Amino acid sequence: MSSTTDKSQEVNGSAVGAPGTANLPWSELGFEFRPTKSHLRMIYKDGKWGEEELVESPYINVHIGATALHYGQACFEGLKAFAHEDGSVYMFRPDENGKR
Repeated sequence: MSSTTDKSQEVNGSAVGAPGTANLPWSELGFEFRPTKSHLRMIYKDGKWGEEELVESPYINVHIGATALHYGQACFEGLKAFAHEDGSVYMFRPDENGKR
């Protein structure tokens, strides 16, 4: 990546401004999908991040066994708790859940 003082750079012959400087209606942006012409890819290996790579594709490769694709296992693994009419809460096998 370029290290000019204004943080602008050239990508495939086109000038690209510093982050946050795009001429967009910022106050009107919503949460819908907005296509972009590229994204950055960095690979974490051997305890450090590699160099960034500009990828001009809307796709990423994700391994079929990625736990994030399987019921959110990457961030939550099924501890269950049940509230009862008397206000008490029972957890289902928290000790076994913690061992996993």
